[in-house]
Amino acid sequence: MMPADGLDALRNKDAILFGSAGDPHIPDHITLWGLRLKICQGFDQYANVRPTRILPGIDGPLKRCKAEELNWVIVRENSEGEYSGVGGRVHQGHPIEAATDVSIMTRVGVERILRYAFKLAQSRPRKLLTVVTKSNAQRHAMVMWDEITLEVSSEFPDVTWDKELVDAATARMVNRPASLDTLVATNLHADILSDLAAA
Repeated sequence: MMPADGLDALRNKDAILFGSAGDPHIPDHITLWGLRLKICQGFDQYANVRPTRILPGIDGPLKRCKAEELNWVIVRENSEGEYSGVGGRVHQGHPIEAATDVSIMTRVGVERILRYAFKLAQSRPRKLLTVVTKSNAQRHAMVMWDEITLEVSSEFPDVTWDKELVDAATARMVNRPASLDTLVATNLHADILSDLAAA
């Protein structure tokens, strides 16, 4: 848990280096919500940028891919969706107990993470962006994500982009890794992509 003045202690620093967090004696949601997400939301750190490369001398997990062919950047939305913190529990300990976690996405939040990803893709040599979605199942928030993608893409005519369902994106990462460069997704979907990339 972060002390009450923890954000003030970090506010004037040039960088915050954050390693893994967790302890078998502390519930996982405490280390996430009481430390990492407190920093992310407190400083509005909405973009989690994850470079993905095979380092020299490392035997990469993707056998069809040479180290020089894998140079992805996975951009993850870092403050909305499952990280919005909306939900609760009622009737705890009773047979009718219920718990909810509500994924909230706002237009401003979706616009800014997509615009960030398009700008990042624009700055890279291939100018290639894959927007990862799950709009086949999440028919409200992810459909809005897809619609806003189309709107924001018009600001970046020099960026080639495509849309991929997260299930298909993971298969593409394995079967055609060189077809990808910059990817953007919500926090849950980007975690799936990042976990696969690091496997």
